[in-house]
Amino acid sequence: VVFFVNPIVNAGNDASICSDSTLNISGTISGGATTGTWSVTPSNGGTFGNVNNLQTTFTPSISSGSLWLYLTSANPLGPCGSVKDSVLITINPIAIVNAGLNQQHCLKPNNPLNISGTITGGASTGTWTTLGDGAFINASSLSTVYIPGSQDSSAVSVQLVLISSDPLGPCFSEKDTMQVVFFVNPIVNAGNDASI
Repeated sequence: VVFFVNPIVNAGNDASICSDSTLNISGTISGGATTGTWSVTPSNGGTFGNVNNLQTTFTPSISSGSLWLYLTSANPLGPCGSVKDSVLITINPIAIVNAGLNQQHCLKPNNPLNISGTITGGASTGTWTTLGDGAFINASSLSTVYIPGSQDSSAVSVQLVLISSDPLGPCFSEKDTMQVVFFVNPIVNAGNDASI
C-alpha cells in the first residue's frame, strides 16, 4: 500500500478593509502540495497582485459588501485531490466629501456667504471648519452660512474645509476644501446736498 498526504491549506484570517485599500494576504499550503492559486467570489470582486503567490495583495473593485477569497492547492501526486480554504473579506465604504465649488464673494452689508457641501458613502454628516478667523452659523449643517472675519477680509481669501464624521469600520474621516476669494464693494460718496 502506498500512502499519499492530503494537502493542508490555510487562506488566513477574515478581514475588514476600506474600499480604497489594498489588502495584504498570506496563505500556507503544506502536506501533499506546496503551491496553489487564489480566486475571488464574485469573480469581478477585485484583483490579485499575483494569483500564484501565497503571499500577495488583493484590491477590491466594489465599494461595499462582502467577498470570499479562496486559496486552492495544486493537485498532489496520487489519489488525493486539491484542497481549498476561504476567508471572508468585508468591504467598508469610504466617506466621499465634496465641499462645493470655489467661490468669489463681495464683501458688502446684507450679502451672506452661503456654502453647501455633500457627504455620501460611509458617512452622511460632518463639520465645517475654517482656516481663517470667521464663523459659521451652524458648522454641523452641510448647507450653512459663513461670516468672514477681519483676517479673512484682510487676506482677501479663505479656505473652508468640510470634514466627514468617522465612518463605521476601519475607514477614517475624509475632507474636502473650497476657497473663497473676497472682493471689496466700492464705497461711493457723492458729497453733500447743495443749493445754488
